[in-house]
Amino acid sequence: MKTKRETPLYEDTARYDFWLNFILGGVVAITGILSVVSILRGSEDIWVWFGITIFEIALFKAILPRKFQIFPGHLRIVLGGPLAVNLDFANIKQVRPAPARKLFAYRGIRLATSAVYVMEIVRRKGLGLIISPASGDTFLEQLRQALKSG
Repeated sequence: MKTKRETPLYEDTARYDFWLNFILGGVVAITGILSVVSILRGSEDIWVWFGITIFEIALFKAILPRKFQIFPGHLRIVLGGPLAVNLDFANIKQVRPAPARKLFAYRGIRLATSAVYVMEIVRRKGLGLIISPASGDTFLEQLRQALKSG
């Protein structure tokens, strides 16, 4: 029996700042450069550096948010590949804009990728989250409407 996939009420992408792309790209570039240096020197540790580079790319792709989807009854934060975080509306206490400093210092789960628009999701049980949707105000309005309706 085939189940029908639920269509999101609203969907937004994650906003990525230049500085984050620069830092993540720099980390991967450093290990990539060390791989090339190992090749040129004839070193035996080339596979270690190459493996670290591939691991970093896979890790960043897996844990950084891609999309934020609002469904009836829950919010889904789509990470890389099949990974996602589902937040039931019954567990969401409050949703509000947050100051950009919370991007760097926050007692909770930091999934924000931009300092332009930081949104805090306070949960009834568990750690709160901060995210940064591309269309921050529109996303916040849509999420608040969905929370009110159920």
